[in-house]
Amino acid sequence: MDQKDKLQICAQLLLLLAAVTIQDVEFMYKETLLLNCNGTDGTNGTNATWWKDSISVIKLNYDGVEFETLANGSLQIKNAIRDIAGVYTCQCDCGNKTATIYAAAKVVPFETSMNLEQGDMLNITCRVLGYPLPSITWLKDGIELHLDSRYQLSEFSGFPNASLAIKSVDFGDAGVYTCQASSSRYNISSSETIIIRVKDKLAPLWPLLGIVVEVVVLSVIIFVFEKKGNRISNTEEDDSKESTTKEKKSKGVRHRGNANNPKS
Repeated sequence: MDQKDKLQICAQLLLLLAAVTIQDVEFMYKETLLLNCNGTDGTNGTNATWWKDSISVIKLNYDGVEFETLANGSLQIKNAIRDIAGVYTCQCDCGNKTATIYAAAKVVPFETSMNLEQGDMLNITCRVLGYPLPSITWLKDGIELHLDSRYQLSEFSGFPNASLAIKSVDFGDAGVYTCQASSSRYNISSSETIIIRVKDKLAPLWPLLGIVVEVVVLSVIIFVFEKKGNRISNTEEDDSKESTTKEKKSKGVRHRGNANNPKS
């Protein structure tokens, strides 16, 4: 390879590098964003097609968002939402070009409370938006949680540690759990919290047990009073019989006295 060939190769590499440039765009909610697809030499990206995460923008489906490739090869995005943040690739006659839409981290709100019974499984999924991909931290009552035999942290939608699970909850697992997301590009973070309550697994039976106890107590009280009433009744009956017997004996004595004393 002579010097001329080497110069041609270097020129081609320079042209390629001119076409493959980085464009940074900051996300703006519900605004129109424009990603250019032309080289640094000013050439337009004719016959341009745009891709995001290896998926054609034609197939992207974000609520209310409109993607349109313009005549000069630029990608116009209307009604932008945070979900669209990421790296886009333009494939055109001038080569490939990447454009990045940056957005600060945002934790999507989830349910604010959850009631579990002892032994149930706890599973909280923290959906996060933003680019670069935010890092996720879990806290319980303000103290950071780490992966161990009790707490299981796993990936969700490409975000490490976005899912928190406890196989079998106990009373000590009750508390306030926080999912916190932060990005190295921004000095702000986003978080959402959920209150976890843990009840005794026999809790649903306590009202029934209370009713059973009340019935038993009432039955004992009724039994005692009935027994006491029967005892009083028997005593009164015995007293009545004894009184009748005495009265009969008294009459018998008077009759015998009259028979022995006719004058009386």
